Amino acid sequence: MKGATMNNESFTERMAEAVTNFRYRDFPDEVVSKTKYLVIDLLGCGIAGSVAPEATIIRDFVRETNSPAEATVWGSWEKSSDMNSAMANAYNSHILEMDDIVGAAFLHLGLPVIPAAIAMAEKYKKSGKQVIEAILAGYEAEERVGEALGASHYYFWHTTGTAGPFGAAAAAGRLIGLTADQMAEAFGSAGSQSAGLWQFLDDNAMTKYLHAAKAGYNGMLAALLAKKGLTGARKILEGEKGLLKATSKTQNPEKAFESLGSEYKLMSSEIKLWPSCGHTYSPIQACLNLKEKYGIDAKDIDKVDVETYLTATQVCKNNETFDSVRAVKFSISYCTSLALLFGKIEMGMFNRLVADPGVRALAAKTKVSAARDLDELYPPKKPARVTIRCGDKEFTETVDYAKGHPLNPLTGQEICDKYMGMTTDVIGREKAERLLDRLINLEKIEDIGTLFANL
Repeated sequence: MKGATMNNESFTERMAEAVTNFRYRDFPDEVVSKTKYLVIDLLGCGIAGSVAPEATIIRDFVRETNSPAEATVWGSWEKSSDMNSAMANAYNSHILEMDDIVGAAFLHLGLPVIPAAIAMAEKYKKSGKQVIEAILAGYEAEERVGEALGASHYYFWHTTGTAGPFGAAAAAGRLIGLTADQMAEAFGSAGSQSAGLWQFLDDNAMTKYLHAAKAGYNGMLAALLAKKGLTGARKILEGEKGLLKATSKTQNPEKAFESLGSEYKLMSSEIKLWPSCGHTYSPIQACLNLKEKYGIDAKDIDKVDVETYLTATQVCKNNETFDSVRAVKFSISYCTSLALLFGKIEMGMFNRLVADPGVRALAAKTKVSAARDLDELYPPKKPARVTIRCGDKEFTETVDYAKGHPLNPLTGQEICDKYMGMTTDVIGREKAERLLDRLINLEKIEDIGTLFANL
């Protein structure tokens, strides 16, 4: 793996040099395999999300733009411009909250990157290998920026929206042949478009989907304009008026860039199994473990104590009122109650059981709090400790990494099963399997424009 030098270059310049040096021939087999599974997973999320009620908003907007037919909107298979298609696909892929995440960078990595890479590849007739190169470059840039911004940034800012443009710029820049110098300019413009505030949570608003959509769109725009000669701030990250000083209190952001050239950040991405915020995952896993180990019957539960890290309690704070599907996906007490009542979490349960009296009753017995000892472990760990009291009996389980984390990974078959579960009802089993076969063999495709043929 070739990377940037460590001389007097800015973070932006070093990162630009590293991602422009990525070559498919240098990628280990496990890196190529992980990349393809991430693409399979996000396509599944996007197809499933394309029929959600919220998807009609972006679908109608894209249709009304009357843009050229350059790339595909997943699920409907309509065509629009590369940027509009990528924007719609990122938006739709986030609706179900099942797209990949990474805890150390506080963001959803694939949303801005994969739709941008596929849409640009469709327009410019690039190969599957080139798409894999672009996706790896995008993940590399996005995650390192997210790590540099850190937890203090994440308190106010939705990092998918702020670091995401860097990832999309890297992916798009690779596919249009940006030099390292041009890539640095693109990153400067991408960083100047960073945006996305958490205030939407208080209103259960849909803005979170827009963050993902515009992150990809803005990154593509930055790359395309850099190709034409638009210059950007080459110290957009660490400059006196750059992104880090404006939005973060991180003391040592340079750590995020120390391993440039020696590891692929894409390998730390987590593939989600349940349609809820990633901060609910360790509590869910702990409850599922307890139910499996001890056969706990929910009707016997007197009290549930969920202890976890502080950020989880700040983001997933809707623990008293459940007035929408979006709200319950961000409620630890709701998600753990589902797990304890049913012994599983499935995609349709949130819609069916948003007002279920049994879930609400158990949630009312649940206390969620931050524990200092657990908070000190986050990140990289995402710990939760759940204690259940049933009469004079007490059961406790601690989880550091829920299913789907690289240290507790899903198998390839489990990822494909997740994809089939999300897509079959939308496009039918035959088409879902046809697309899955193409994605499994992504590196063999000579023209990505054929990826969605006959769907």
